[in-house]
Amino acid sequence: LEDVLPLLTERPGREARRGVHPLKVLERQAIEHALTRFQGNRTRTAEALGIGRRTLQNKIKLYGLSDRQKVGQGS
Repeated sequence: LEDVLPLLTERPGREARRGVHPLKVLERQAIEHALTRFQGNRTRTAEALGIGRRTLQNKIKLYGLSDRQKVGQGS
């Protein structure tokens, strides 16, 4: 997901000015981007991120994301 890298530098605030982001922020952004890229397909998203499908489901719940909201929202 080389196209995720630009997303990682767009976070405003003090951390971004120093070029450092909390890992949870980066993880959430990567998941959001992958869900968008794969149109909400959890299996393909998990594969692309190198995590299991169940792990992805847990992280979607943890971060309050909805893969259904991502369908049709191109990036």
